[in-house]
Parts: sequence; C-alpha cells; structure tokens
Amino acid sequence: MAFLWLASAPALLWDTPSGNSAIFGSLASGRRALRHSRREGRSEERLIAMALRKYFCTFPQHLISEPIISHTLGAKFGVIPNIRAASISDTLALVAVEIEGAEGAIEQSIGYMRERGVKVEEMNDGDERP
Repeated sequence: MAFLWLASAPALLWDTPSGNSAIFGSLASGRRALRHSRREGRSEERLIAMALRKYFCTFPQHLISEPIISHTLGAKFGVIPNIRAASISDTLALVAVEIEGAEGAIEQSIGYMRERGVKVEEMNDGDERP
C-alpha cells in the first residue's frame, strides 16, 4: 500500500494482483500523481498519469446480472468506474460510465468488457445519449 499526494489532497494507492494500481481519493482527470512505496527496503517514486474517459455500454441479456462495471473493473484492472446513468430491462442494459485510472488500465478494462460481449462506445464531451 502506498499514498499519493495530489496538490494538498491525499489519495490511496495499492497494487492489485494483476499488477495494476488501484487508486482511491480525490484525483482529477489528466493530473499526475507521485507514488511513494516501499519495495525491497527502498523507496520508489514514479509519476502515474491519470485519465478520465466516458463510455456508453450496451450489455446483452446474459450479462445483465453480472457486476462487471461495479466490481470486476476495479478489482481486476484497478480503475475507478462511476456509473452516471443506466436503463435496465429484462433483455438489455444501457449504461453511461466514467472510468478513471491509468490509460493502460482503462484500455485493458475496455478490452475485457468487449471480450465479454459488451458493446462499448467512447463518448466525447459533446456527445449526448438518451
């Protein structure tokens, strides 16, 4: 476990079993965080670029009951998902989600959802979805 300092706001960082870092705290899009950790008795410092990306996801019926966004993305890839809107029926789920984390971890989490059968579209700032 390690601590991040961003301006004057601390955040918590730890390495997940998959080798990514999970980050909790007040982190804004595009900021850089300084990581301090102890490994093998020495301090390590490195910059981690943080990103915030927005997606519109369409889940097929067989995946509706699985906690892919709310649990799996954070646990497996160390990203922070924030569900902004959702419409769920018996046959389909439509979800607008923001994902915050390292660029590579976000890309891996999106690839994972697509492999599972979720249709994932990145939203630009001007995009609006129903």
